[in-house]
Amino acid sequence: FGAVGGCCCAVGRQGRMCIWDRHPSFSRDGKRLAFVTWDDVKLGAVHTINLTTGALTTHTDKPGHYAHPALSPEGDYLTFEKHGGGNLTAPEWSDAQGIYIHDIYGGEAERVTQSGTMPHLGGDDFSLYMKRFEDDKHAIVSVNLLGHDNRRHGSSEMDQSDSVSYAGSEVAIQ
Repeated sequence: FGAVGGCCCAVGRQGRMCIWDRHPSFSRDGKRLAFVTWDDVKLGAVHTINLTTGALTTHTDKPGHYAHPALSPEGDYLTFEKHGGGNLTAPEWSDAQGIYIHDIYGGEAERVTQSGTMPHLGGDDFSLYMKRFEDDKHAIVSVNLLGHDNRRHGSSEMDQSDSVSYAGSEVAIQ
């Protein structure tokens, strides 16, 4: 795996594959890569690529401002955030912002919550972790896949990014 500018390259059975992207994230088994593409005219989309076959799947049916896709531990779900544009990016398609989950085998992505960033599923496919700004601190919170059962797992004034382990018992904080 290598990155040159905005080009993400992965080496799989099909050889080296390069795609212009942002926010690459491997599946737990290393067989898929989730990422977001960006185009100043077409805006963004969320994709996965099967690193064994080279098959590319697009998981969003509308252009938008997407970020931080992550596959679930079992690989059945894809989470991502949708945020608004403006200033340097196009303001179009800025509605329905929040954290989304999508069944990678089909259907429409569903918004789980209106706030949060850097979503990912930790130890199971049922707890969605994310970062939120609460009480003047960066907090690690989780909700279930319906957006309920909000839990705060920790907070820090200096936290820039965090990730819950697939085991669900450890947290890495930068």
